[in-house]
Formats: sequence, structure tokens, C-alpha cells
Amino acid sequence: MSIFIIADLHLSANTQTLNTEFEMFCNKLKKGDELYIIGDFLAYFIGIENFTNSIHSQIKQITARLHNLAIPVYFIHGNRDFLMTSQMATELGFILLPDTYTLDVYNQKILLLHGDELCTKHISYTCFRKFSRVKLFQKIFLALTTENYRKKIAENMRKNSQKKFNTHQVKEKINQDLAIKYLKRFNCNVLIHGHTHDVSTTLYQDKKLIDTGDWREDSYTFIEIKAQEPYIFIYRKFYNSNAIELISKE
Repeated sequence: MSIFIIADLHLSANTQTLNTEFEMFCNKLKKGDELYIIGDFLAYFIGIENFTNSIHSQIKQITARLHNLAIPVYFIHGNRDFLMTSQMATELGFILLPDTYTLDVYNQKILLLHGDELCTKHISYTCFRKFSRVKLFQKIFLALTTENYRKKIAENMRKNSQKKFNTHQVKEKINQDLAIKYLKRFNCNVLIHGHTHDVSTTLYQDKKLIDTGDWREDSYTFIEIKAQEPYIFIYRKFYNSNAIELISKE
């Protein structure tokens, strides 16, 4: 059995290569494995309206196969899919977790979160994040807006983000001091996050901070914690090769 952790796939109906690679990745998982998706799985998420978005149907088919193999798929909100409710997650075959989740492995406590909450230099986004995570506001927004209207908002936000960040990596790094506070609050020594798209491992104040990396046009990264070894493995898979590159063993 292995635990797999991925983030920042940004899937949509228009990312067919990524969608296919995700399906192939899931097809390689084995009975008893666990999959954790820690945010920004979709390019944007505006709710489920009778599965009019083809990517939703495709995801549901993939997760159904995983469930048949007793492979649970856990999901943590990112900054692009924070509107997903528990009911919507269930519709897609996910088990929705809180935004901060502690994973116990080999008597080691690992803290999982998306990572946008650790990027504090962008003050306007920090304020938006606090407001947008209020469940009451989310319910009112979903109830009073149409799918097309929400889609326009999401696409405009995505375009603005692409203009601002013309590379894969998010220019803002996580606030490491804040990350340490999170680890101390949850009594963990390792934090695994996404969001910045910069696969890396940092040792900071005797704590380990691990970025999952992202999925892009030519490759993707993922973390595997193997049952037989008490290590955290970070891999990169290139689409044009069957080889999987070991980036680090922590």
C-alpha cells in the first residue's frame, strides 16, 4: 500500500493531455492505495449543474474505478476549487477533508494543506480568501447566480492570473515562519503543500516543508509514501517517457 499526494493539476475540458495523464496515473494505483489531492485539481470550480461540464463526468468515471479497487480519493480545497461542498465532492467521488489535515504515517504526523493560506504578501488575496471561505456567503453566491455568470467570473480571474504569472511557478513563496506556526499548532514535523508549483524540500527550524510541485504540459510531479519504507518520495513523470524520475527521498 502507498499513499499518493498530488496538487495543482488545473484540469478542465480543454486540457485533454493532462486529463489523459491523470487517468493513466490513476490506472496505475493498486488496491489499498490512498490518493490525496490537496487543491487546485481543477482550473476552476463553479459548482455542478447536471454535469454539463465534461471534465466532471470524466472525473466521476475515474474515481468510480478507484473505488472499485478500494482506493479512497481525498480532497482538500485549493484557491481554484474552494466552492466545492461535501455533497459536490461526493458526486465527483471525493472525500472532502478540512483545509488543514493531519496524516499519521509511521508514527510521524504530516500536515497537509493547499498552501495559499501561507502566502501572506498578497494582502488583497488574503482578505478575499477569508471572505470567500465563509460557508454562508458561498451558499448565497451559488443560490443567486447562474452557472454562466459564475463561469464568466472564474474565466476572468483565471486570465488575470495567467497574465500576472507567465511561468509555472507562483512568484510569491510561502511564509515559512507562518508554516512553522501551523506545524506547531498541529504538533507535526512535516508540512506538505502545493500552490506555488515549485517542487522542493526545505528544512526550516528543524521542520520539513515539502512542495508537491504541479502538473504541466510535459510532465507532472507526485509524492509517494510507501508502506514498506518510512520515507517520502517525490517523483517526476515525463509524458513522452515511461521512466519516472526520483527527485528526492526524504
